[in-house]
Amino acid sequence: MNHLALPSSHLAKTLLLVISAFLCASLIAIGLFISMNKLVHPKNTLAQPADNFRLIDFIQTDKSETIQQKKRLRPEPPKPVNNQPQPQTKISQSKPSKPQLANTPLTMPELDLRLDLSIDSSFVQPQSFNNNVPISNVEVTVIEAGNNSEAIPLSTFPPVFPSKALRRKIEGFVTLSFTVTKSGRISNIKIIESDPKRIFDREAIKAIRKWKFQPKKLAGQAVESQFTQKLEFKLGN
Repeated sequence: MNHLALPSSHLAKTLLLVISAFLCASLIAIGLFISMNKLVHPKNTLAQPADNFRLIDFIQTDKSETIQQKKRLRPEPPKPVNNQPQPQTKISQSKPSKPQLANTPLTMPELDLRLDLSIDSSFVQPQSFNNNVPISNVEVTVIEAGNNSEAIPLSTFPPVFPSKALRRKIEGFVTLSFTVTKSGRISNIKIIESDPKRIFDREAIKAIRKWKFQPKKLAGQAVESQFTQKLEFKLGN
């Protein structure tokens, strides 16, 4: 009897285990089914109530209405006021009267500009020129070539002592002929004689060309006159 009871109790335990395992499996299957169903058919979270769409429509129409209201509520521009121009007062400016000058005759003193230019008269020039280069006895002698008593020298310039002759301590002279024109200027300068040759010629011509004369007059009219001039170049002691 004991041997028969043992197998029946063992069978009952086995059935209980099978039933419990089946229940657990069924619960697990139901849970998996529910979860799979949620995954396959998710809720439409994007779906929003109709009120939201109405709210959006309301906001858009509100913007358009505010724009229309702003357009309608623009203030009218003020009417231009006709500013009447103020009358300008004219100021009459009186021109200053010019001072009247009395027509009084001006008397000019008479100047005696006559110079004595006799034959063999000499004009002694300054003793130094050309940056304080010492020169002595530079004689300007006017030799008469016809009647020239009426030709008066107004300005004369001494010649420059050439640096080459100064270094070599060379002295000499140049004799020139020239024409005093009707305007008192010098033209047609020619070298008649020079000693030494071509040492003092250029400076002598440059000096004579700067001279100015009061021209000779015949019967009240200026005429040309011929002159011969000797320029001596001597060093100081």
